[in-house]
Amino acid sequence: MRRLFALICMTSLLSAPAWAQEGPSWRIGLVAHNIHIGGYGDMQSRETGPNLEVEAVGAPLRGLSWLWTPRPYAMASANLSGDTSFAATGLYWRWRPLRGWTLEPGFGLALHDGALHNRYPDTDPRAADYAHDHQLLGTRYLFRDSLALDRDIGGGRTIGIEFEHLSNGGKLFGHRDNQSLNELGVRFSSPFR
Repeated sequence: MRRLFALICMTSLLSAPAWAQEGPSWRIGLVAHNIHIGGYGDMQSRETGPNLEVEAVGAPLRGLSWLWTPRPYAMASANLSGDTSFAATGLYWRWRPLRGWTLEPGFGLALHDGALHNRYPDTDPRAADYAHDHQLLGTRYLFRDSLALDRDIGGGRTIGIEFEHLSNGGKLFGHRDNQSLNELGVRFSSPFR
């Protein structure tokens, strides 16, 4: 999360932001669920499968120009293998670093239907299997931060790639279980017409 915040600050300071003059849009995406990244492999369960995501994104909030004019979003992400699904809402910021390309960091809150803690005590032989099959997310509500890179394909439509991370803040907020979720996928966006 610190890296994402640093990226947002650096991008806003190093380039004059070109705010997208866009209206509301919808998105659909397919993401790889619970991907293993670097040294976090030992924290990841066997939860897998793709998540299908649908999203509505609002027009830029001109009243929040002091906050770099974010766009509100609401989205749902359904795991097609029966593992953790979630719904989220928050804000996106858009920069156009190069013609035809858009960089979009985001931050919000998510509500999920996954496991919070291991239902078995550590001494129970079933505890290891349960932990291996479920991401232990610690709290029902999670922070969701994301970063996407989109390519304009005409008519206000884009295709892109997105990385999203869901976490309860772990030790920062004193939560015992925080295995988090990392997801990476592709998406298509189009204006509402």
